[in-house]
Amino acid sequence: MSYDWQALAPTRPLAIADVASRGLYIPRAGDGALEIHALLEAGNEAPVAIFGPAGSGKSTELAVLAECRQTLWVGPLVRLDKVLTYSDETDVDDVVAALAHALIEFALDTAGLVLAPELYPAIGRASPTAISVAMIPRGFDLLLAAARDIRRASKQKRVGVMIDGLEKASSGLARRTLSLLERLRGEASVVVVVPLEIATGPAAAVLQDYHLTSIGPVVVSSSVPMLEAKSLPGDNFMFEVAARRLGVASSDIGKAPEDTTSIAMRHCIVTSGGLIRTFLQLLQKAALYGVIRGRATPDSADVSRAAEEQTNFLLRLLKDGDAVALRQADDTSGTQIDIERRVRFLANGLLLEYPGRIVRIAPLLSQAIKKERVA
Repeated sequence: MSYDWQALAPTRPLAIADVASRGLYIPRAGDGALEIHALLEAGNEAPVAIFGPAGSGKSTELAVLAECRQTLWVGPLVRLDKVLTYSDETDVDDVVAALAHALIEFALDTAGLVLAPELYPAIGRASPTAISVAMIPRGFDLLLAAARDIRRASKQKRVGVMIDGLEKASSGLARRTLSLLERLRGEASVVVVVPLEIATGPAAAVLQDYHLTSIGPVVVSSSVPMLEAKSLPGDNFMFEVAARRLGVASSDIGKAPEDTTSIAMRHCIVTSGGLIRTFLQLLQKAALYGVIRGRATPDSADVSRAAEEQTNFLLRLLKDGDAVALRQADDTSGTQIDIERRVRFLANGLLLEYPGRIVRIAPLLSQAIKKERVA
């Protein structure tokens, strides 16, 4: 059986179209888009802050939430890092202006609303009426005015702003933005991906009025024999994610005698530690090495080669003292190591945090880190 390995697209989160028309989304256990959707429907007014390591699926969950909410409110999914180029000069007013413009443009172009005359020139458009505008709102006032007017003009009477990419801003800029966004309570629902260092460090005080949602690694088996003996729900979830992206039924993977893909996938699941992007990257790279060996499908040897390459990359991220700190933190709460290290480890997937707030060294690093020869 042949597969389109490029379709795994490890670094591309699912888009709204992937969820709505292609059926690529697999609901995850615990916190995720469906839980946030239910929370909003239950009447939650607190802004929602999503956090987690790179590659855990935060952007995908936000796209799923956007698809779930599209008929229930008027609100865009804003990829801030795509509309703003963060630099030392980026100001909170730049962020708020980008959000306001996205909200107004969505209301006009997607929802087809007719808004107050002063909102048109604020985004560089001519007002459809001849009414002269004495004052054009700016900054947060523009965002607030847009939310209020969209509630007035829409049949849903509900406004939402879903924000991805703020986690790539500096901690200071993100904190200032989050303080302003909290002021939208009662005017618009806010769901925002935040930097992990804000959600887990001393700066978390800015989120005291937010509802926090962690999108972390999926709980998967810690060894291939364990997975083969009794698969965990997380194992099956990861298997199905890959099958959907490959465009095949999961039951057909590995059915042919020469198809070793299911063997490779089991190894990738365990080695990934439950990080979705890492799992897909390992599987795609293993498939590439299989092709080099003249094989149509990868096996465990190809996964080992792909894992070694990824391990070497992670080892290059380590600083002096990191190996000792990782060994100290393994299978604990991780709070005994300094906060700067803990946040950096979690953000880069060097440490993985699981339910119960237990952290473990990423499987890709574990063997190397636990050897005393690693300084």
